[in-house]
Amino acid sequence: MVIAISASGETERVVEASRAARRYGALTVAVTGTPGSPLTRVADRTLMVDLPDTEPSPGIRTYQASLLGLLLIALQVGRAPRPDITRDAAREADALREELVVLADHVDATAKAIKQECRRVADLVADAPVMVMLGSGPSYGTALFTAAKMVEGAGVFAVGQDLEEWGHVERLAYPDDMPLFVIAPPGRSRDKATEVAARAHELGRRVVAVISRGDTSAAGHAHAVLPVHGRVREEFSPLLYHLFAGYVACFVAQGLGRLPFQTHRS
Repeated sequence: MVIAISASGETERVVEASRAARRYGALTVAVTGTPGSPLTRVADRTLMVDLPDTEPSPGIRTYQASLLGLLLIALQVGRAPRPDITRDAAREADALREELVVLADHVDATAKAIKQECRRVADLVADAPVMVMLGSGPSYGTALFTAAKMVEGAGVFAVGQDLEEWGHVERLAYPDDMPLFVIAPPGRSRDKATEVAARAHELGRRVVAVISRGDTSAAGHAHAVLPVHGRVREEFSPLLYHLFAGYVACFVAQGLGRLPFQTHRS
């Protein structure tokens, strides 16, 4: 099965890849917010993740909707009738779906709570020529996405990297005070994230810890903390741990005298 994601349903390379996968016999599933789009026409199945309005956006709400769609597909595949699937497994999938529903309140609480702290973080990092976002496991994707929002939103070069790989490569880069956002939800990657935050702090990096509210593991090694509200399993954490990026990007852009998200620039 190949899952192709495009909010507009018109991303050329995504449409081409879906068409090619179908030609080679793969079941293709489109995750999109646009019914009747080119992607829906080349896919075998479509999951609509439409939003209340379709006004132009910096790709944050559509990213959230696409993440949710992917998680729902995974849960549905996990409970699909198969000889090895028990009733307990199906009930667990239903319980996980309920966890996703509850996360809506945590998203809202986090978005409201971190806004002013994101302004202070922007003041801390706005003069930097480059920034790095770090995460492992599910948070690696979050690191890549938040780095992209910093580039798109503020025009500042940023990269996303895995926690372990940073220790081998980017740790050696200058400037020493380069801002480093460490994305550390509860779970298997948290200890490594804390270790990296401590090492980065020793090297002089401006460390920003994106952590669960009340988590003190990485906070002691950070110049600033962006607290995420609510308990969430690591697998679902991308729905909450990217929320800071749009705020920080906008505030950095304003501090630099730029209009946020100037995607019209050639």
